[in-house]
Amino acid sequence: MSGFGLFHHAYWQPFSYIGITHPLLTIQLDLVLTTWLVIFLLLFFALGGRYALKHPDSLLYTAYMALIREFMALVEQSWNGKCPERYFLMITTFFIFILTCNWLMLLGLEEPTANYNTTLALALISFFYIQKETLRNHGLKNYLQEYFKMPLAISSFSLKKLPLIILQCALNIVAAVALFPLELMSKISSILSLSFRLFGNILAGSIVFTLYNSLVNGSLLTQLLGLIIPVNIVILGFFGIFEGIIQAFVFTILTTTYLSLATTTPVSE
Repeated sequence: MSGFGLFHHAYWQPFSYIGITHPLLTIQLDLVLTTWLVIFLLLFFALGGRYALKHPDSLLYTAYMALIREFMALVEQSWNGKCPERYFLMITTFFIFILTCNWLMLLGLEEPTANYNTTLALALISFFYIQKETLRNHGLKNYLQEYFKMPLAISSFSLKKLPLIILQCALNIVAAVALFPLELMSKISSILSLSFRLFGNILAGSIVFTLYNSLVNGSLLTQLLGLIIPVNIVILGFFGIFEGIIQAFVFTILTTTYLSLATTTPVSE
């Protein structure tokens, strides 16, 4: 286990004792611990919601209900006035989890979303969930036709039109094979878009805050200046609170848009 890099991460190679040190089998301990911390914080958040539901006259109940109404309104707008419960739960969970990860900076910890492994995992969950719901709503045939485009309509069968029908089928097969890589790339691009956008913005905030701390802790004079000039509060306010909310919302709204288009728009005519 060693610490290195800008943030001095701690790594563990569980199979190093038998000579296996491949990067894919290396575990970043601080990332695992902060992710589990987020999970436990969400557990307390869920218990708080359970308590709030039992005390409808409390301020906590009002806060929870305001959050629920906002996300229900978001889902209803995306699904033409309807609010599918499973989509509401998925979208709200995304937002709360990412926001909690982003706000770990306020506790002096590095955000899990500043690591590309986390944002890629979130993007993959979003992508495969959308594919599952597309398949569920439109069926296997229409789902596959989204990847294998066949632009030519087949004429009604007759012996006179048989050569034309064979030609149309052949051209459709050629078009499907030619367009498949493009369609696949367009789908995969959503994974890269979601993961890199969240990762890049959160990592940038972490780098700025880390560099500022390194500068302030360089000498006693800079530490005194850091206490007099509250730049750290501005950095925490912008990159911690504001940017954390914005990036969590952007990831959530993009997932909502992709999911809405996939489940409400006919895949194939």
